[in-house]
Amino acid sequence: MGVEIKLENVHYRYPGQDREALQGVTVTFKPGRITGVMGPNAAGKTTLLKMAAALLKPVKGRVKIMGVDPWRDGSVVHVRRRVVYVHEKPPMLRGTVLDNITLPLRLRGMPKKEAVRLAVETARSLGIDNILKERAKALSTGQRHLVAIARALVLMPEALLLDEPLANVDHIRRPIIIKTVKELVRNGVTIAIASHDTLTLTQLASHAIYLEEGRIIMEGSVEDIARGLTLQEGLPDH
Repeated sequence: MGVEIKLENVHYRYPGQDREALQGVTVTFKPGRITGVMGPNAAGKTTLLKMAAALLKPVKGRVKIMGVDPWRDGSVVHVRRRVVYVHEKPPMLRGTVLDNITLPLRLRGMPKKEAVRLAVETARSLGIDNILKERAKALSTGQRHLVAIARALVLMPEALLLDEPLANVDHIRRPIIIKTVKELVRNGVTIAIASHDTLTLTQLASHAIYLEEGRIIMEGSVEDIARGLTLQEGLPDH
């Protein structure tokens, strides 16, 4: 279980923007591996994850998922069923938390009873089964993250791309998310995590890239990248 996602010299420019959000990025997200995506704000981390999830089409370069470019062979919809992206600020739909978690399953034609069973089971694993009847739009930011992760997990994705998944999540539920991610990768799921939290990435990611102004400027272990950044900060300005 898991899909290889390869970005080859991809470029992307948002409409109306002068600067490219991604500039010649080449990276591979592999099954059974957690890749950390590091970098400052506006470095291109979110754009990169959306590109890997076939949510954005490159203006130049190619995205290959299991060796196939979904934009060229018309398999974008199929890819989005296998590769799930969770936004840093996940939108909540109308209705309850349970409605939000079951919706993607219902859209795929799953009977309501089975969808509810899977939703409750997933919510319980993340420690949010106690809020299933609450209105989703009234949740705290941390709770929204957990609901969004649950909404992704019920789909049993082959690749999971997480944008700041622990932002505003309380200290009680952070270990639950970390444990869940580790279990997924043990089962061969492809995982990429964009985060400013170097400590968490050190615990999770076996490989990482560091983006700056839309380019990869470092690649290796999280520790090596953190060490390289520290050395850079210590260099005198010229």
